Amino acid sequence: MNTKSQEEILRIVKNIDKRPMIIGVTGRVAIGKSTFATELNELFLKNGYDSNILSTDHFLYSNRDLEDKKVKDPRGFPKSYDSDKLRDALLNIKNGVDVKHPVYSHTTYDILDEFQTYEIADINIVEGVNIFYDNNDDVYFKGCYDIVFYLDTDKENTWNWYLKRVHFHIDQCEDEDNFFYPFKSMSDEEIERESKKYWEGINEVNDEKFIEPTKDLSDYVVNFDSDHEIISIINNKK
Repeated sequence: MNTKSQEEILRIVKNIDKRPMIIGVTGRVAIGKSTFATELNELFLKNGYDSNILSTDHFLYSNRDLEDKKVKDPRGFPKSYDSDKLRDALLNIKNGVDVKHPVYSHTTYDILDEFQTYEIADINIVEGVNIFYDNNDDVYFKGCYDIVFYLDTDKENTWNWYLKRVHFHIDQCEDEDNFFYPFKSMSDEEIERESKKYWEGINEVNDEKFIEPTKDLSDYVVNFDSDHEIISIINNKK
């Protein structure tokens, strides 16, 4: 994150005299939400703020729950989240209470049989693709955030970053239970073809139907170039 963007974000936060504060970070798959949230967290800690990050991935239903509830929408769509648990977590944060939550694994793409405790902070960064929706596809959580940053870029950039991330996961995985293990025997062309199926059949549909419409609900739009550098932070509520 460049110096100009850091100064702009610090100015935005200083103008909100509310603690605990909840900052939402959203945008399409592979836009860099986790990276941006981490950079925000480091920026706030460096400047004397108490800060922490909570991912909405931890509030996805487990694969077993999705099957039991007969949820047909793919993982990452609003109906695949346990919105009751997410609601309780956001209410706890607002009331200054730590949050005990399940743990999502990006290795198995499932909820693990364990829990973690999120420690409340003055600034709480909640990041995920569908931070506004409950599992009835309603924007139930619209009023839960004090600021929301919507991350945006050309769609071709996010496809390229998605494919790069797929290759990274393939290179890193050694466990046969890993979602990406079957990809290890594929050629680059096969990997791109299979990844394109996920991208067009799931991620683009999620973006067009649910994620992109929440751009208008967000307070600031953060625009990135193809090198993932911030080129502008636009006040969306002027």
